[in-house]
Amino acid sequence: PQNKSFVIISIFAGVLLISAVLMFLGPETADGADAALSFYKRHVNKGMTEDQCTDVIKNRGINEEYNEKINQENKVCKPTNTFLNGKNADSTGTICCSREGGELWPQNHKFKISKAIYPLVECKRDKVSQYPDCVYKGETYTDRRIIVSCTSSKDGGTPYHIEVFSPPPLVLLTRPGIHPDSLHTPPLAPHATVPTLL
Repeated sequence: PQNKSFVIISIFAGVLLISAVLMFLGPETADGADAALSFYKRHVNKGMTEDQCTDVIKNRGINEEYNEKINQENKVCKPTNTFLNGKNADSTGTICCSREGGELWPQNHKFKISKAIYPLVECKRDKVSQYPDCVYKGETYTDRRIIVSCTSSKDGGTPYHIEVFSPPPLVLLTRPGIHPDSLHTPPLAPHATVPTLL
């Protein structure tokens, strides 16, 4: 009984200590940690292949999170989701917080574009599939720079969402159902809005 009480007290003390540290560092630190975990869940899967889209999206509950975010009563399948699948997939943290990792995206200064090239899989919903039986078809790209949203913080924050991706060296928008290499539209003016791929 004494050992059990000691364990309970130790766990309680640990929770208090973590809470105190987060309070000391501020809410942005906690928000940044949550954003990083959410980003990893939605966008990082090393070694993933294009034929795994349906299973990965289902197993990670990405459609449920998507419907919760858009507050959709009649649940739908997320139109598209991007997964970084290369060896450098977990190095995205530097895009927002260092000049070596990323820079302001010329088309919209709200976002950062990576300097590194990332292999990725883009998963697009099969248009005939309906929630909850969402089916996805994947397409693999080996050389894409990614444009990300960053959390707000003094040091630039952390990535929390992949907005679009582009083949280097050009920056081209991608939208659901449109292959990035097929776009030949003129570049957006600085600070222009860009469609968000949740």
